[in-house]
Amino acid sequence: MKNFVHRGEVLSLTAPYDVLSGAGFKIGTIFAVASGDAVSGAAVEGQVKGVVRIVKDASVSRRAISSIGTTPPKRPPAPLAATC
Repeated sequence: MKNFVHRGEVLSLTAPYDVLSGAGFKIGTIFAVASGDAVSGAAVEGQVKGVVRIVKDASVSRRAISSIGTTPPKRPPAPLAATC
């Protein structure tokens, strides 16, 4: 396949803000871990797949961390009323 670029585990992204190597950052629905330091607007390689150990920022709540990269669950449809 001639149009294959790479597996997509590391993406070339634009840093949305200053990021340090090994720190997580989010762009839209993409969460990545920076492979190197980058200032806002600079190119940065971001690991988007795999297991990475990162330090939690004390200013980020557990709820915010658990919602990264997930979509809210859909409500199940209301049960149909049975008429006899």
